[in-house]
Amino acid sequence: MTNCTVRLSDDIHDKLHSSDDIHDKLHSSDDTHDKLHSSVDTHDKLHSSDDTHDKLHSSDDIHDKLHSSDDTHDKLHSSVDTHDKLHSRDDIHDKLHSSDDIHDNLHSSDDIHDKLHSSDDIHDKLHSSDDIHDKLHSSDDIHDKLHSSDDIHDKLHSSDDIHDKLHSSDDIHDKLHSSDDIHDKLHSSDDIHDKLHSSVDTHDKLHSETQ
Repeated sequence: MTNCTVRLSDDIHDKLHSSDDIHDKLHSSDDTHDKLHSSVDTHDKLHSSDDTHDKLHSSDDIHDKLHSSDDTHDKLHSSVDTHDKLHSRDDIHDKLHSSDDIHDNLHSSDDIHDKLHSSDDIHDKLHSSDDIHDKLHSSDDIHDKLHSSDDIHDKLHSSDDIHDKLHSSDDIHDKLHSSDDIHDKLHSSDDIHDKLHSSVDTHDKLHSETQ
């Protein structure tokens, strides 16, 4: 009887330990489940960070396109000023060919690909406020040069006015010479008049001597 009781007690003890093992496995399963959920949350956060990163790059692209549009606008104004200053179709033709070269360089997909993937360089350039500050000052210099070209343009028009005045003085000079010619002709007619009077006097003297 005592043996049976001991065995029964051992069985119960084993079952209790088995129940503890099952309990531990369940808790272990809960921990694994929690870790999986934590991993999913981390994964979602990483994807959310990727979305934010993509939006920032999209904003960078829009910013670059706007600056590219500004550069194009400035180049167009520069080419107009160059045209006014030089009036040389050959120079404009050369510049147009130079713009073709720029266009070819822009369409060099390898360079664009390398530049886009150089995130460190892009990051440094975007966060380099000194460079942006210098570029703004450079745009001030370009603005001053444009105003300087306006001054040159005004001086050219002023020289046109001087040129017109010189031509006007040439006209006055020609008119004076024309009046000199008229004066000479009048003096020539006076000489002819005097000669006629002299011949009349000679004629009268001859008649007087004959009588």
